[in-house]
Amino acid sequence: MLYRLLAIALLNIPGVVQAGQWYFEPDASVRMGYDDNARFSSTNPEGSSSLTGTAQSDFGYRGDHSELTGVASWSSRRFDNLPDLDTDDQSLSLDLKTESELSQFGLQVMFDRDSTLTSELESTGLVQVSSRRERSHMKPYWQHDINERTQLNFAYDHTDVSYDDATATGLVDYIHSTGNLGLTYQLLENTQLSFSVFGGNFEADAVNTEVDTLAFHAGAIHRFSETFTANLRVGVAANEASFKDSLDQMASNSNTATLLDAVLTKEWEASRFELSASITETPSGHGRLLRRKALGMTLQTDYSERLSIALNAKIFRNESGGGMNVAASDRNYFSVTPRFAYELSEWTSLTGEYRYRSQESTSNNNSSAESNAFFVSLRYRWPMSVSGW
Repeated sequence: MLYRLLAIALLNIPGVVQAGQWYFEPDASVRMGYDDNARFSSTNPEGSSSLTGTAQSDFGYRGDHSELTGVASWSSRRFDNLPDLDTDDQSLSLDLKTESELSQFGLQVMFDRDSTLTSELESTGLVQVSSRRERSHMKPYWQHDINERTQLNFAYDHTDVSYDDATATGLVDYIHSTGNLGLTYQLLENTQLSFSVFGGNFEADAVNTEVDTLAFHAGAIHRFSETFTANLRVGVAANEASFKDSLDQMASNSNTATLLDAVLTKEWEASRFELSASITETPSGHGRLLRRKALGMTLQTDYSERLSIALNAKIFRNESGGGMNVAASDRNYFSVTPRFAYELSEWTSLTGEYRYRSQESTSNNNSSAESNAFFVSLRYRWPMSVSGW
């Protein structure tokens, strides 16, 4: 009912209901695999095979001056000998865009209902038990072309996260809201500059934590050639935090932090390579912000019209951020995943992958965990269905 009311509200925004086309593109997949440490545990690794079934559909509406895109998915995952890790996940995302001659207004809405087995992997690392997580997200945004070279943009982002069983996981509900006002300027044909001011508020009432953030960013995108692009953004954030200390007394602290987002992209006729580095502060179920220093790499090559291979690798370190110095958040994580995809037919594809991952909790006697996993997936994609309004 909620989604039906939301769709009606979106489609009744002036300028959205026009002569246009609806489209639907469903697909279904089955994924089989084996993980020799399914809980990613440092003390008692348990191996298990798993079977995951997923049904998903891309859908949307295209009009003369507006567009609505969405993705709805449902998946069910079952483990052979670890039934407590079984999970049924659902998600829905919508993105509405409507534009005039000089401006564009958009609204993104997302709802996830998933498991901490996946949602916490790159944040808290608490994936040893499966607990239900629900996340709702809303982001209205606006862009306006001041002139041919200059664009003004604004976005408000609100995220609400809740966990079913805080006792088993140690995770707490939180709310994170941000606002961003930015300006982009096309300096040269191949160079774009950007400047923005960012304000944020993080609240985790269960642990009496609140963090207010004010940040400034400056960045540039430079295209060295048609196939080589660099994107760099740096910033500084000022945080004011209030929280309970180790003596269960309310305390406060303030700090400044450096932020970084850098991406190099190189493309060839049949290949693409991307290298990224970042320093961010993100919300977490620990009840505090996490400061993450990360490196990532992606390489993809199309060997033929049907066969492609890819290699993804990432490494990062998490620490407590937002003006809070809590060693329990300190963690190193690494993963590497080679995979291949083969198009069996126009609508059917086969994917195989190997995944290695490791983590070390530097705050818990340097406890570490490793995992080796293999997966094979079969996916069928139905032809896109299009209908007029």
